[in-house]
Amino acid sequence: MQITLLLALLATSSGFVVPHAPRTAPTPRAPAPTALVPELPLQLLAEIVDASGERVYGAVDAPVWIAPLAGVAAIGTALLPVLLAPGEQAFNRQQGDEKKVKNEFGKRN
Repeated sequence: MQITLLLALLATSSGFVVPHAPRTAPTPRAPAPTALVPELPLQLLAEIVDASGERVYGAVDAPVWIAPLAGVAAIGTALLPVLLAPGEQAFNRQQGDEKKVKNEFGKRN
């Protein structure tokens, strides 16, 4: 038992030994790829700078129509339950009418 444990410990310790021969860098078979299209200055278009040339963090350069459209969309979604309320009331009335006439459609005896 002790010999087996000692052999198991010695077998795993070989992973911590430094290799004798230094590893050489692999030689490439082909040259590194190069870009065919030159860099586009899109990042410069996205940056907003002040008069001194410093970036203005938090500045938004959005079209003028975005804010009013977002406001109308927010108000429209807030009014959605108010606009759908008559439909719910009609549904509740229809359920009440069906209970009065004892509608048995779709129910098995």
